[in-house]
Amino acid sequence: MPSGACCTGRQPTTPVQRPGAPSAAFGSGRPTSARRNRAGFRPASVGPRLHDIPAARLLEIQQSEAANGAPPWGDPGPLPGFGAFVDGTVIPRHPFADGAAPFSADKPLMCGTCRDETVFFSLFGPPGIFRIDEAGLRSRLSSTYQGAELDQIIGTFHASRPGATSAQLYFAITTSPIWRDAVKIAEAKRAQHAAPVFMYQLAYPSPTLVPGTDFPVGSPHASDINLKFANTDKNLDYILNVDQSPGRLATARHMRDCGRASLTRAAPRRRACPRWPAYTLTDRSTMWPDARCRIVTDPDRKERLFWENRD
Repeated sequence: MPSGACCTGRQPTTPVQRPGAPSAAFGSGRPTSARRNRAGFRPASVGPRLHDIPAARLLEIQQSEAANGAPPWGDPGPLPGFGAFVDGTVIPRHPFADGAAPFSADKPLMCGTCRDETVFFSLFGPPGIFRIDEAGLRSRLSSTYQGAELDQIIGTFHASRPGATSAQLYFAITTSPIWRDAVKIAEAKRAQHAAPVFMYQLAYPSPTLVPGTDFPVGSPHASDINLKFANTDKNLDYILNVDQSPGRLATARHMRDCGRASLTRAAPRRRACPRWPAYTLTDRSTMWPDARCRIVTDPDRKERLFWENRD
């Protein structure tokens, strides 16, 4: 399950609350009339015809709706999302809305996020967020947290990440509920006692700078997708893929090989891939893919406990 993976409910305009997240709206994945017209079929033929449309054409339809560079995700909003949804047949229920789904209990799960998820979502706006000071940090977070809770959050992350800049703290704080969601999924999967779950956090710190700033993108949302399949030679003009350093290429090889080894129970083919133990509540072992991978026990424990005590 890559970072950001999601599945929506039946109602296209109903926000779906992810466990542990302050708020999150998932796209419906249902074709709008405009999309149907572009694809060339009537509503009655959506099901049969959709399978016949090349993936490249579907992407073209999706991207054509992203006016002025607006990212094409999320409901509600002017641009409905484009992704999987619960149809009652192929996907009978949300896989993780109420614990791990029983229909996949016997399937091993790879679950994880990136260390700097929310950097990605700020790439589409003004670059000032990457230069905020302490006052700016409090101001940005105050739309979600207030008063003593805001003080506790900032204090927790200052203690957990000494030396971090205000901008780094902002992205750490806004990323952490996403990691908390992944932890809840892993805990639910573990509670089934049927198949293992393997946790990862992409830790490779890409030095590529956010345009117009001196802030490196690090490991933002979606940067793990190409890496886990070692497709590092694709879309080289995209900001997440321009880094062709030996460290990133090694990270991709390790992520591919470690993932394959964990799910097939085979030994990793590379020395840089340590044995990847299944996630348990005892040690919460998490793979940190990087130029040299390592297993981290209960990463960012203070932050995890903060959210756990808040839930």
